[in-house]
Order: sequence, then structure tokens, then C-alpha cells
Amino acid sequence: MDVMDFVIAIYVVATVFALCMTYREQRRRGQITPVFTLIGYCLCLVWPLVVAVMALGQYAGVFTDEPARPVPRRDLVKKST
Repeated sequence: MDVMDFVIAIYVVATVFALCMTYREQRRRGQITPVFTLIGYCLCLVWPLVVAVMALGQYAGVFTDEPARPVPRRDLVKKST
């Protein structure tokens, strides 16, 4: 099993779980309107992707103030004479 297959499987499981929980909550509350149902289901499809992008970005260091490569400071570089 490839790593990408594993990631896709986790995404599908998280999405199906979110869809089921959203459906159950709407049924329990009796709030079944087409607009809110569509919005809830769309958000269930998107949020696992957002979490994955944020996790990968954090792992890659995208969300830090530090530069990707350290920039040498000019005052520490020895001048050759």
C-alpha cells in the first residue's frame, strides 16, 4: 500500500464520519433544510482537506517567519585581505 493510498483512505474515513455525524445531528434536531444541508455536507468534504494542508504546511515549515535557507550574516563573514 502506497503512502498516498493511506492518506486518501484516512481522508475518506474522516469525510464519511463527518457526513454521518452531520446527518444524525440534523435528524435529531429536526432541522432539515436544503440550504443548510448542502452547506453542511460541503463543509464535511472540505475540512479534512484543510486539516491535511495545514499539517503538511506546518511540517514543511511554510507557516514560520524563518527563511527556508539560513542567510549568512555579513558581520560574521571573514573578509579576505
